[in-house]
Amino acid sequence: MLVCRDVSEMLTDLTERKLGPRQWLGVRWHLRICPMCRAFLAQLRATSGVLAGLELPADPPAEERALAQRPTAEDSPGERPPG
Repeated sequence: MLVCRDVSEMLTDLTERKLGPRQWLGVRWHLRICPMCRAFLAQLRATSGVLAGLELPADPPAEERALAQRPTAEDSPGERPPG
């Protein structure tokens, strides 16, 4: 039997219909008996619905992309902490 941790990691796949039949059945069974996981699934679906309604920003002009890709002082090798 699946535990909440397993189910929470599989809920996105459930909503995207990416689970195999055994996984799907295990998750659905767990959801029948676990109110916390059902609530988490409801939150996940609500968040997905909100995000689906948002418009993506337009691509920035080429000049802005070039500026964003320029190295900064933080990127210089002398400034990096040892890794």
